[in-house]
Amino acid sequence: MIGRLVPLLLVGGGLAATGKVAPQLSTRIIDTVKTVLVRAELAQIASQMERDAVAGLGLPRTDDPASLRNYLHENMTAHGGRDAANDLWHAPYRFEKKVSASADEPSLVSSGPDGQAGQCAASAGGGDDLCENLKLPNKYDSPFRQIEH
Repeated sequence: MIGRLVPLLLVGGGLAATGKVAPQLSTRIIDTVKTVLVRAELAQIASQMERDAVAGLGLPRTDDPASLRNYLHENMTAHGGRDAANDLWHAPYRFEKKVSASADEPSLVSSGPDGQAGQCAASAGGGDDLCENLKLPNKYDSPFRQIEH
C-alpha cells in the first residue's frame, strides 16, 4: 500500500516543480501523502512495542524523549537514510497522554504537518497531530509505569 503512494508523491512534487500547480496545492498533496505514510509508521512502531511487551522486553520511558529515540534507533529503520526517530516533517516522535487514550496507556504522536504539538487529527478539536494509542495486554506494565529500556 505504501509503495503505491510513492508515485503520487512524485507526481505531486513534479507538478510543483513545473509551476503548473499553485504551491499551496502541491504542499497539501505532499502533506497528505506524508500523513498516510506517518500513520503507517506509527502503527508499525506501536505494533513493535506491543510485541516487545508480550515478550517481556523493556520499553522506552515515557518521561525521557531520549529513551524513545534510542528504542526507535535500535528497533526500527527508515528508508532513504532518514532518522527513524523522526517523522517525515523531521520532528521527533513522542509519547503523550491524549484524551482518547486510557488512563495509563500513552499514545505515540507525530506533530503532523504544522510541526507543533496540538490535538490529534481524529479528535473533536480537529488538530493535525497523528496519534496511535498503545494497546498493551493488561498483565504487562504500561510504559507510563516506567519500564526501563
